[in-house]
Amino acid sequence: MEYNNKDFFNETSEFYNSMINSEAAVERKIKLFTKLKIRNQTAADLGCGSGVDSIGLSTLDNEVDAFDPSSKMIELAEKSAVDKGLDIHFHNFAIEDIPNQFNEKYSFICSLGNTIANISPNNLLQAFQRIKGILKPNGRALIHILNFDLILSKKERIINITENNETSFVRFYDFFDDHIVFNILKFTKRNTKEYKLISTKLYPYTFAAIFTILNELNFSDLEFYSNFNFENFDITNSKDLIISLTK
Repeated sequence: MEYNNKDFFNETSEFYNSMINSEAAVERKIKLFTKLKIRNQTAADLGCGSGVDSIGLSTLDNEVDAFDPSSKMIELAEKSAVDKGLDIHFHNFAIEDIPNQFNEKYSFICSLGNTIANISPNNLLQAFQRIKGILKPNGRALIHILNFDLILSKKERIINITENNETSFVRFYDFFDDHIVFNILKFTKRNTKEYKLISTKLYPYTFAAIFTILNELNFSDLEFYSNFNFENFDITNSKDLIISLTK
């Protein structure tokens, strides 16, 4: 079966904010960026989705460019930014396709929400090269990807089950030899026959694969953490892999 990542996120945009509770997510990101002292900087949000991180950054007086390959997600993020009176510049590009006009523009970059796992192996090196290319000298990038070493060792299919007043969401995996299929099953509580299932392919990059590429790119500083409390990464137990890069 063929999977189109852009189509997946275009469809997901119809219900994404209600599924993740976007307002609470924005508050968490404001606290994170405040802790990191990201204020009054030029910042980029790569794989911005519905704009949660971009809004958090812009709320703290950063000049923000946001990038995403999904046109519908861009539309959703733009609407949220306008509703909040924020001036965020949105661009419909995947990370690996960001034009050279943005080179050495940003003192801070974030790419959160497992965006990297949506990039095909053929484009992964180029994506990290673009991250380095658009950073200013001594600029910092903060990247989040799930700890796929742990996920592949356990192979638990159900990720989580969430709900709002009207709708339930079940997120789950299908495991294959060289990739994972990520599924979202959405159904209404009043009639469970009213459902939608959408799926996309993820690339379960291991810590070793990520480290090899980043080490080759010669960042001046490279650190790995297990969460946004910046505790040491543990490949056997950490749910997430947080990567801090300095150019």
